[in-house]
Amino acid sequence: MVIPERAGYGFWLLWVMATLLGFAVSLLLVEIGEQPQAGPLQGLLGGLCVGAAQALVLRDRLYGARRWLWACGLAWSLMGFASIGAVGWYVPRSDGGALLTRCTFGLLFGASGGVLLGVMQWVVLRRQVTLARLWLVLSPLVWAISLALGWVAGGVLRSQTGLFLGEALGLGLTWLLVAILTGWALAGMLDG
Repeated sequence: MVIPERAGYGFWLLWVMATLLGFAVSLLLVEIGEQPQAGPLQGLLGGLCVGAAQALVLRDRLYGARRWLWACGLAWSLMGFASIGAVGWYVPRSDGGALLTRCTFGLLFGASGGVLLGVMQWVVLRRQVTLARLWLVLSPLVWAISLALGWVAGGVLRSQTGLFLGEALGLGLTWLLVAILTGWALAGMLDG
């Protein structure tokens, strides 16, 4: 394994593209729905798609990067079993006008999902990345902020258009924010 000198912008850009591509591919297998339609199987399939794309970016930087794929699949599947569900693939059942409710539950469910993802992914990072413990804080923080903003944006778009497509665009925003922020954090940790 050859370790490049710094992660930097190139790593970040690849991470963002891989994460978004993984989410897009997952949509071929997992239908976006309203809570609680995204259960353990959908979480597993979606998590494996995103995890596989991200593992490809990590393969030159982490020994055994394919474990990232399994960590993501397992974490998302466990979320599907839990009461929060696989939060990256469903939207709340509230109408678009309940923005405070969407924001509150987005923060809570995003943080909960981020904790589970963070712990599973930390297991992969902990022996190879000096600052890996930061991932345990950053993952819940990123997911809480991103899911809340995505659910609120989706609610606004749905209430303005009357179309469920607004909700899908809100989830797309969630994944874009997650990709940008986790890529930035991981690049810094790998360079740390």
